[in-house]
Amino acid sequence: RTDCAGSSCTYAEEIQNFANWFSYHRRRALTSKNAVGSVIAPVGSEIRIGHASLHNNSGNTNIQISLMNTSVSSGAKKSLLDAVYGAQSSNSTPLRTKLNEAGKYYECVSGSIFGDTSSYTCPWLSAANGGTCQQSFTILMTDGYYNDTFSGLPGSGANAGHVDRDGNSPNTTGNTIFDGGAYGDDYAHTLADVAMHYYERDLRTGLANNVPVFAGIDNASHQHMVTYSVAFGVTGTLSANPTNPSAAFTWPNPTLGDLQKIDDLRHAAYNGRGKFLSARDPVTLANSLKSTIDTITATTGSASAVAVNSRTLTTGTVLYQARFTSVDWSGDLRAINLDATTGNIGAEAWSAKT
Repeated sequence: RTDCAGSSCTYAEEIQNFANWFSYHRRRALTSKNAVGSVIAPVGSEIRIGHASLHNNSGNTNIQISLMNTSVSSGAKKSLLDAVYGAQSSNSTPLRTKLNEAGKYYECVSGSIFGDTSSYTCPWLSAANGGTCQQSFTILMTDGYYNDTFSGLPGSGANAGHVDRDGNSPNTTGNTIFDGGAYGDDYAHTLADVAMHYYERDLRTGLANNVPVFAGIDNASHQHMVTYSVAFGVTGTLSANPTNPSAAFTWPNPTLGDLQKIDDLRHAAYNGRGKFLSARDPVTLANSLKSTIDTITATTGSASAVAVNSRTLTTGTVLYQARFTSVDWSGDLRAINLDATTGNIGAEAWSAKT
C-alpha cells in the first residue's frame, strides 16, 4: 500500500478506504459515473458536451449538447453532471440502436436519441459561427455486450446493411473511398456499419465542407460523426487494430458470441476514426476517458497544411503534413504514403515528432 502516511495503513485509514470504495466504486455503474464526472468537471468552455442513456428509465435525463461553463455547481455543467449521477442502469444493451439514434441527432432528422426534430435543437452551429469546420464526436460507453435486434441501415438486396464493405455503401454523395479495405467486413447491420454510416456521409449538406482533415487518420472534410468506444470490464478476442487501412482484415463475426460483439465495438471506433478503449479497473477507466477528452480537445485545436512531393501520381509519391496543436503548443511533420494507382492515403512513412 502506498496511499497511507506510514509503512502500513491504520484501522481508521482502512475504514476510510473501504468507505470511499463503497461510495464510489462498489458497482460498475457507480465507477462509471465517478469516472465520467471526474473527466467532465475540469472541462472548460472550449468544448460542448451532451449526455444520453441507453434507456429512458425513471430518473434518467438526456442532455442535449451544450457549451460547458467552468463551475460544476451551476449552469450547463451542473445539469450535465446531475444527469450523469442520476442515471439508473437497467434493462438490455441496445448499442447499435442507440449509436444509430446518436447519428440521427447529428444528421438532424427524426428518430434521434432526443426524439423527432421538434423535440431537440440541431447541434450544428451556423456557418457564421463556425459550423462549416465543426467537429463532432460520440463516446459510446458500455459494460456489456449489445443484445438488440437492429436492421436500421439503408441498402437493398445483398447490400442491405453492408455499409463498410467496399463500394456497397448506400451513400448518395459517392464518398465510398472511406470504406472497404480494413474497414469492411461481410456482416450486415453491425455496430461498425453504424459508425461508418455516420462517418462517410455528409450529415449537414447545407454547410460547406471545411472540417479539418488529419491525413492518415480522419480524411473527411464533410460534416461527420467520429466514434470513440469504451468497454469497461469486458474484453473481446482482438488485442489490436489493423495496421494497414488499405488491406483487407478479418474482423470476427459479431453473431458468434459476446466476445465478438466487443470486437465489433472496437471495429466501430476504427470505422469511425476514433479510438477503442478497454478498462478493467476504476483508475484505468478514468484515465481512458480523460485521454479521450484530451485527444478530442487537441484534435479540435489543431491546424495542418499538406503538400505532395510530385505533381504526378507515381510510385514513391508521398503526402507531407505539417501539424500544429494549439492545446499544448506542439507540432509535427509527417510523411504519408499514397497509393500509386488510386491516390488513396495509406500508412504513415515517418514522423519527425517520433
